[in-house]
Amino acid sequence: MATLQVRDMDDGLYNLLRKTADREKRSISQEVIWIIQNYLSDVKHRRNNINELLTITWDSDETPEETINSIREARTGNKRFGGADGVFD
Repeated sequence: MATLQVRDMDDGLYNLLRKTADREKRSISQEVIWIIQNYLSDVKHRRNNINELLTITWDSDETPEETINSIREARTGNKRFGGADGVFD
């Protein structure tokens, strides 16, 4: 099995993690694994919910995916993001 080491963790965050692990009757390692597994298994579901929430804010006949693609196309078409005279070159 792989090993994961976390450095420079804030003391407050570590204490919260420890308290949560104690409450759930898990070791800190078990709690971290549980948190990561639950987060990663739910990422796609949350992404879909976010897409739905974003498109609810205005009236449109586009699907959430079409709206998001339109926004992305508008962003990449901006002159300041490319070319020799761009702000971010």
